[in-house]
Amino acid sequence: MTRTPRLLCRYDDGTVYDPDTGRLVALGELVHDLRTGRRFAAYEHGTDTECTYRLLAEILAAALGLPTGPGRIQQRRAAAACCTECRWGRR
Repeated sequence: MTRTPRLLCRYDDGTVYDPDTGRLVALGELVHDLRTGRRFAAYEHGTDTECTYRLLAEILAAALGLPTGPGRIQQRRAAAACCTECRWGRR
């Protein structure tokens, strides 16, 4: 059975938001998702540019213990606005 990929919204500062659950997503959660075979698709907030591979690189760097640089995932108060501004919005 194929599951639909999880849709994520990524901000310039590296914050990742899941509009389906209405919350921010931590790198550790995404590492766990990948290890269990869960798929995802990520889009840049505001531009809707697909950035799945960029986020995957950040996740892999974190899983390997490498610094994730300026794109590291951190808290952002405005993340909740994603569900109304991204092209796919809240389902």
